[in-house]
Amino acid sequence: QRACYACHASNIQTAGVVLDTYEGVKQQAQNNLLAVINHEPGHPPMPQGGPKLPACDIAKIRKWVESGLLNN
Repeated sequence: QRACYACHASNIQTAGVVLDTYEGVKQQAQNNLLAVINHEPGHPPMPQGGPKLPACDIAKIRKWVESGLLNN
């Protein structure tokens, strides 16, 4: 997760994406976060230039989204 801050911290906001705040992550999760971290066709694979996140991490993020994007 730390690598995403290099491009998507509040003070950088690459492509307008902020991932160091709950609201920023929630906004992306409501859009296409799962698609980009799953490297789905038609979406830019993230992290850019890096390997896909481990399946366990993606499953945790998917569960969080499916559970209602709680601030916990």
